[in-house]
Amino acid sequence: MPGKRVAMAVMNDVVHDQRVIKEARTLAKAGYDVTVVGLLSDRTTAKENRDGIAIRRIKPFRFSSNHLKIIWEVIRYYRPIFLVGNETQRRVYIELRRIDADIYHAHDLDTLSACSKVAQERGVRVVYDSHELFLAMIRLSIIFPIVGLFYLVWLRWYYGRVEQKYIRHADAVITVNPVIANRLATKYSIPDPLVIYNVPELQKNTVPVDLHKQLDLAPKVKIVVYQGSWNDSRAVPELIVCIEFLPSDYALVLFLTAPQKQMSELQSLARAHHLTPRVFFHDPVPFDDLIKYNMASAVGVIPFKGTNENNRLASPNKLFEFMMSGLPIAATNLPVMGRLIRENRLGELFADTKPKTMAAAIRKVCESPAYREMRRNARQAAEQRFNWAIEAKKLLALYDRLAAASTTRSTFAA
Repeated sequence: MPGKRVAMAVMNDVVHDQRVIKEARTLAKAGYDVTVVGLLSDRTTAKENRDGIAIRRIKPFRFSSNHLKIIWEVIRYYRPIFLVGNETQRRVYIELRRIDADIYHAHDLDTLSACSKVAQERGVRVVYDSHELFLAMIRLSIIFPIVGLFYLVWLRWYYGRVEQKYIRHADAVITVNPVIANRLATKYSIPDPLVIYNVPELQKNTVPVDLHKQLDLAPKVKIVVYQGSWNDSRAVPELIVCIEFLPSDYALVLFLTAPQKQMSELQSLARAHHLTPRVFFHDPVPFDDLIKYNMASAVGVIPFKGTNENNRLASPNKLFEFMMSGLPIAATNLPVMGRLIRENRLGELFADTKPKTMAAAIRKVCESPAYREMRRNARQAAEQRFNWAIEAKKLLALYDRLAAASTTRSTFAA
């Protein structure tokens, strides 16, 4: 249908990225012809059709283990850098050119150049969906400090140049919360981006999983739940240790995704503090089932350290998933997350991520006279403000405007 053909691009394998999946599914259900270009991984196939969405995956560039080839491989990887990006981004660009679309949707900064170039070539629309403050996430992670620092500075300069060049020409900019929207608007002198929160689908009549029975815990045990990944901006080790400072009827359940080496380190930490009977590393569960597991818990914890601007200004998925579960929250007092928790009376905030500090906040939530009220507040916030039905309407209103305008613009047949 003219004006309603959409090509999205994202630098992952389109398996667990709920924002990408929900946006694509919403558009497909509304009659848009949606194709998502992502990356091929060991768990995926090159082509897939899911919920009316066509998914195409390209093979990302991978460096070999042969150190003798490293210089040539680095040259190959960065050869197209000032045309469209690195070699993987070039492959995404080539795949996008094979798709005849009216709107190209760039999920995050690392696909903005590819989507913008194809859209410009064809005289069609481009949407920039900034999932986070991308530049703040680029950090030093190279072994050799001098080379690593040079690379860090160069990479930030490069992506800053890309964002500055293309964000002002985007037909629409979307982001995840009002504070990040304001940062982007101020930095690049653009209209305020449209805010579409990373919220779950509204779930009703959900039957909770009996986590106490599954883990052989007494019904009186208060389950503290953490879900997500572990990196140096999240105080997962400190959260494990904080169980030491809670009464014996508290237990921690981690729905954690982490490399095996990191997982082993965390398990060793629990053993070293004699917390194995109270700290449980649960197998990953499907995203749609997380709400059921959360409902059986006493409190959800979000121990962000605020180590960079993106982390400080985050409004993480798990915040809204805890709301949907009717679960009180203990979290770091950061600008966006803290305000949402305070305004909706969802729980307690801690000033730092030291184990004793977090333990005190967790206990204050669970033993508060207002505990049941916090649970009601969380669920009410999800039902009335923070669910995908509300965000989907905003997305569709934007796309309907772009689609109507697209019918007056010429397209370039691939």
